[in-house]
Amino acid sequence: MPITIARAAASGRKGFRQYRYVILNRVSRLATLAAGITTPLFAQQVTGTARIADSHTPAAGIAIVLVSSNGVIVAGTLTRSDGQYTLRAPATGRFKVRARRIGFSPDSSDELRFDARAELHFDPVMKPVTSSLQVVSVTGTQRCDISPESGATASRLWEAAQNALSATIAAAGGEQIAFRLGRFEREVEPATGRIIRGSAWQMRALNSEPYHSVSPDSLVKTGFARSEGDSSVYFAPDARTLTSEVFAHTHCMHAVKDPSKPTQIGLAFEPVGRSRLIDVSGVLWLDRASGELRDLEYRYEFPNANQGYGAARSQESATGHIEYRQLDNGAWIVSRWIIRVPIQTEERKNTLSLNGATSDPTLRSSRGTVTTAVWEVGGDVSEVLKPGDPAFAQVEQLGQVRGSVITGPNHGGIPGVTIALTTVGNPSQSRTKQTSADGLFAFDSIPEGDYTLNVTAASLDTLNALFTPVSVRVSAGTQQTVMIMVPSPAEGRAALCPGSNPRAPVLHGLVTDSASGQPIPGARVDAYWLTGTIRGTEGGLAASAHERVTLTDSKGKYVLCDMEPTTRLLLTASIGARKSRRAPSLTLVEGGIRMTNVLIPH
Repeated sequence: MPITIARAAASGRKGFRQYRYVILNRVSRLATLAAGITTPLFAQQVTGTARIADSHTPAAGIAIVLVSSNGVIVAGTLTRSDGQYTLRAPATGRFKVRARRIGFSPDSSDELRFDARAELHFDPVMKPVTSSLQVVSVTGTQRCDISPESGATASRLWEAAQNALSATIAAAGGEQIAFRLGRFEREVEPATGRIIRGSAWQMRALNSEPYHSVSPDSLVKTGFARSEGDSSVYFAPDARTLTSEVFAHTHCMHAVKDPSKPTQIGLAFEPVGRSRLIDVSGVLWLDRASGELRDLEYRYEFPNANQGYGAARSQESATGHIEYRQLDNGAWIVSRWIIRVPIQTEERKNTLSLNGATSDPTLRSSRGTVTTAVWEVGGDVSEVLKPGDPAFAQVEQLGQVRGSVITGPNHGGIPGVTIALTTVGNPSQSRTKQTSADGLFAFDSIPEGDYTLNVTAASLDTLNALFTPVSVRVSAGTQQTVMIMVPSPAEGRAALCPGSNPRAPVLHGLVTDSASGQPIPGARVDAYWLTGTIRGTEGGLAASAHERVTLTDSKGKYVLCDMEPTTRLLLTASIGARKSRRAPSLTLVEGGIRMTNVLIPH
């Protein structure tokens, strides 16, 4: 399953759309191919019956696979309840027929020649094995062996992994299964995992496997990630990858354990030698008692010209995770998968240092990368049905738009914010929601189409938080997720008055024409207030008068920073001979931000 990550994603929303577009099209293409699989035109095939050794008992659920001369599994099927199977070759050539199942020693034919006239036969004999992975020990000095044959522990694990993974490949050549797949792609915050922006949807696939990658031979030649134009393509490993001989001979392997997984044992792998290609390392986890698959966790290793792969491991890298599941018919499939790719930007860091008490300060500048977001793409098998099941034909025709409005370092939700979802090209078709106490909002049963999200709230205006409408594309059966970050009061103050006293009040607003409602640039804004009331020498009261004057900018906005707390502030605005009406006195509190708009009569 090739996953495409747009390089432009680091630069903003344009990259997000490009990324989403490629993913959706590739997924749609995968679904189309899955629904249109046909029987090969050539007739070369092998048949046989698998039986338990020293008996005539047929062996059901045996994984029968064809292995090419370079060790790649090219086709597979499972034996029926009577132990019989029929397996077609994808092309003419020489292949071995190999039989595997968890709990049995594998059996293999000699190399057979498949051609147009071939009617070949092979009856596997399956010998039960009583030993389990419980007896495999993992030491702290476990070495990483190149090719599993060179290490006894790695060899035991590799054999068990082959048995388990072959079942997933054999399932791919068996009967077609109706899958309902949940898919998603999203941008999340690195520290919290909160969804900044994303999309989730349901799709159908009529196939024998919901997940597959490109051939191992291709991965050896091009690597697990490469550039294609302005995008980077990441290829996820699957069972064919991990069972291929070419993978085994280009990766070293060793056993590992994890205290948090006491019932499991892991087969760790990593690339060997130096290469200019991007490779993968990871751990395949198996159940100690049964030898069954559990999950695969891996990361992409980027080569370093001077230090090999070791230096790359210290950097943040793209990662992936795959979970396995056994179906009722004994076949194994990938039930859940995800790829995470950090989006990094380059930043310059300046440091000031002193070399002694009398020396001049030295400014040092360095560049570093900062992860600003993480792209996540993946999916899961939400349901396994029979192809004729009516539930498989059901497709949700409406979509959903959900999200949250949050602020501050703790990302607390903001209640009472109005969210408007408007149809593009038809402003009259608009729905509004208010965020809940947790800052959440949801629009359900949305017809397919293009929409914009607009955010409005008096508190946001006060903070000078101006939001550009968010474009949202709703498709049938999809759920779009949007997280809207609102600046905190401190961030709003910094945007209005950089470097100002954080305890001093801020006054800002918009000056507009009362008739047209249009902003007035270059208008004069006068703020007048009194402080320090005292008793005069003749028994009266006296106070100090203060005045601040500013002009509106090109958008009709004004800002008055470092004001004084008062309960008696008068605010007027004028342009030429036109002057605003006198308004009631305003109150400014310490550390507060006050927004007041002014109308000038026409």
